[in-house]
Amino acid sequence: MIQIYLLSVILNALVGCYFAFELKIDQEIKYPKPLTFISNKNFKLIIGILTVATGILKLLSSMDIVFVGDLLPAIAGICGGVLILYEYYVDESKEETRKIEILEKFESSSKKYVGYICLIIAIVHFIAPKVLFL
Repeated sequence: MIQIYLLSVILNALVGCYFAFELKIDQEIKYPKPLTFISNKNFKLIIGILTVATGILKLLSSMDIVFVGDLLPAIAGICGGVLILYEYYVDESKEETRKIEILEKFESSSKKYVGYICLIIAIVHFIAPKVLFL
């Protein structure tokens, strides 16, 4: 489906830019009037849920030979979305005991690499959508 393909490319690029360039969704930054929704803390939650859902739908919607070409964008979307949801979870729960140890190690060591991988996969998937081994 072209809608899931477009959502996958856009959300992977957004998550990739967020992690690779360390964009922070913050209340103190003064955004232009049309971009004030970025400063909303629930924006991170919505983007995370949409990215994970799109990754799962991308896995489920491709039942033909192009499944291998959809595998990397789906996995990148799921990983990026889970990391954004984990950041939201850590920001909302102020207690240190609520952190998930595996995700904490993964986030601290390879968050920037996940961003670059999501961004590269989004660009390549946009340029060559029907490539078998993407």
